[in-house]
Amino acid sequence: GIITLLFLFGPAAASFTYCFSFLFSSPSICNLVIIIAGFLVGFGGSLSAFILRLLGDNSGDPKQNLIDAANIIEWVLRFIPAFSLAKGVYNAINIETFEYLAGEKITVWDNSVLGLEVIFM
Repeated sequence: GIITLLFLFGPAAASFTYCFSFLFSSPSICNLVIIIAGFLVGFGGSLSAFILRLLGDNSGDPKQNLIDAANIIEWVLRFIPAFSLAKGVYNAINIETFEYLAGEKITVWDNSVLGLEVIFM
């Protein structure tokens, strides 16, 4: 699953960068902005969605608005390849946690693990 995700990241990032290159007059500035934004969105977006989901899933006092905010962040940022890569790698590393929460054996291609990230790439 991770190899597929890494294989799809290259063309997805190249086409994403090409689409945004028309907003800039200089190719070097475009690459710099895309690299920095990709790092911040990939790392910060997946971390913020995880923290919101962690705070919202408190068993003593569940907060549905935090879970909804995490879902919105995930669905909006999935169009950025760096976020899909970061979220997919994080989910693949923690597949045993997803199996424990689901109470059944799941594969890496399940939508809760890598399915949606591969589709969006």
